[in-house]
Amino acid sequence: SARIFNGETAAPHSWPWMAMLLRKMSSEQWDQPCAGTVISSRAIVTAAHCIDTLQVSVFKVLLGKHDSDLDEGIGFEYDLIKIVKWGSLKFIYQVLVLRHRR
Repeated sequence: SARIFNGETAAPHSWPWMAMLLRKMSSEQWDQPCAGTVISSRAIVTAAHCIDTLQVSVFKVLLGKHDSDLDEGIGFEYDLIKIVKWGSLKFIYQVLVLRHRR
């Protein structure tokens, strides 16, 4: 079933500021819990509920992909180097900035 109702498929690479956030589930399996937005050449912003641990080694960021189910042979993959919590409300963090290697 579709997760977005009455939406339209975006033209490939028409949203270049979008980032795919991946979380390591096992040695060979990655899950996509959320997306993020590029805010600088080395930082991505995402919702805090997308991150369930501060261990940077279990996350990576993909930029430039259009279809996560296809090996398009394009895109860039980055490891995270820091997760910055910003804005708290009774221990619930609202926004996270993810710093990545270039």
